[in-house]
Amino acid sequence: MDFAVTRFASAPLPIFSAWSPTKVAALRKLLKNQPLVSPDQAFSIVSSRPHGHVELVLGAFRRLGLPALLDRSPSPQRSAVLAMIAQRLLHPASKLATTRLWHCTTLAAELAGDELFPDNPDATSASIPKS
Repeated sequence: MDFAVTRFASAPLPIFSAWSPTKVAALRKLLKNQPLVSPDQAFSIVSSRPHGHVELVLGAFRRLGLPALLDRSPSPQRSAVLAMIAQRLLHPASKLATTRLWHCTTLAAELAGDELFPDNPDATSASIPKS
């Protein structure tokens, strides 16, 4: 064991003089266990949608067994009905306004994604019965 440590300790170090100052500074940060890039520089928020109230309503639906009450197996129709009920609870509005508000929160992505709830609300509202 001592031989391996001695051999490693006597191994030649790479030549750092050819490195750029930024590369040496990055190595120093790495050896001190400091982050190389601050989170503000690494990430930028492109868009943010409210989610907490959506998760609360959908969690209540699951605890009450509402999805199973509507249909035994998951389907696009069941997701659409759950989305309409949740949207009406979160933001009471007309049927057309309900479909237009789906993309203001994470409700559409949480239930079925964008294939069931397209960005064009008129395409979705065409399938809703007029009453």
